[in-house]
Amino acid sequence: GQDGTAEVTVQAVSSGTPVFYDGFESGDHSHSENGYSWNGGNTSGTPESASGDGAPVFAGDWASRFRQNTNQLNRKLWLEAATPAEYLTEFWFEYRIRIPDNYNHACVSSTNNKWTEFFAKNARDKLLIWSEMWRNDAQDGGSRQTAIWTTAPHTTITDNGITLADRGEYHRWRYYLKITTLAETSIQVHYKIWKDDTTLYDKDDIVINKASMTSEFHNIGVFQVMGFNNCEFPEQITWYVDEVMLYATDPGW
Repeated sequence: GQDGTAEVTVQAVSSGTPVFYDGFESGDHSHSENGYSWNGGNTSGTPESASGDGAPVFAGDWASRFRQNTNQLNRKLWLEAATPAEYLTEFWFEYRIRIPDNYNHACVSSTNNKWTEFFAKNARDKLLIWSEMWRNDAQDGGSRQTAIWTTAPHTTITDNGITLADRGEYHRWRYYLKITTLAETSIQVHYKIWKDDTTLYDKDDIVINKASMTSEFHNIGVFQVMGFNNCEFPEQITWYVDEVMLYATDPGW
């Protein structure tokens, strides 16, 4: 609010019930719920059905498909809050993503790809905290996952963010983010990441200075799956994303 305290307003839901869920069974990105929806101008890819296209869905008949190749293209699902009333200072976010059969982190130029990003106030220039996949130290075709916030250096989460054994399978990524302290010039954040049932990262004392942002940032408005294709893959790869869920109350993970 005007006094610098964080405000969180969401429609009432029972504990563990997502405020937004999309399994893409509508066959497009038109689903909206509790003030959250896909931003069409910032969402790429197209849903495919198991029956019509042979898509390897995780559940139901549809999944959202994304393709990356040697072009530096942004491939993303951009979920945003319609108004500040749906912004959050604490949330749980999860999705299923199928690793391409021919995944190989052999980069043409840069060594990283954006993975999942969280923005303040529905704006790309207010990127708060995010994760990337880098070519791993072994350079065996797998990816090292990192965590980053504003101007902080990359922090290695695991050298096995994506392994070659993951190819052709769905894996679940889960995120927890809470703004624990809101001061006039900074915020303190708790950030947690899981791959399947394994906790990859858990840090509750991240400090982000307001000077590193373009404006106030005490609410999260955009939740992005995947992002800019900095790496440029040596050949076309195809991702499938399914079962996206955003929670404003603890799902009990």
